[in-house]
Amino acid sequence: MSPRIKTGVGWAGLYVTVTDFDQDGGQDLLAKRSDGRMVLYRSTGTGGFVSGTRHTVGTGWNSINTITAVDGFQSTGSHGLMTRLVDGRLAHYPFSKGTWAHGPSSAQAGTTTSSGSRFSGPAWAGPPGQAARPGMATNPQKPGVAFRRSV
Repeated sequence: MSPRIKTGVGWAGLYVTVTDFDQDGGQDLLAKRSDGRMVLYRSTGTGGFVSGTRHTVGTGWNSINTITAVDGFQSTGSHGLMTRLVDGRLAHYPFSKGTWAHGPSSAQAGTTTSSGSRFSGPAWAGPPGQAARPGMATNPQKPGVAFRRSV
């Protein structure tokens, strides 16, 4: 294993999600702060961050306890964040080229059914180890959302 490379300090207390938010080809960091602000750290694409002011790209994220970057959830080529709110609901926040696709509001991903075709509600509540994760659930050409449910 190669030795790790230090890329910054002061990340304690931040919930970090990796995604290409501005879609320039570099993997950016979205950092959720304890006050609920989501801050963008733009990547240089060469192992560092673009210098300058860190822009707040959203507020009110303190009601969310799990954030996962997903591509292709709404359609081929779509981008967004799949989130789990503290009350167990799932919500999808689509974005395109550094802006939220539907303004600051979210699109709730649905409600739990016996067939499992739509997801949210109490079935998603639980410790972070049971969080929703993107994956190729049934078709390797189309991303899906997989989850682990305790009985």
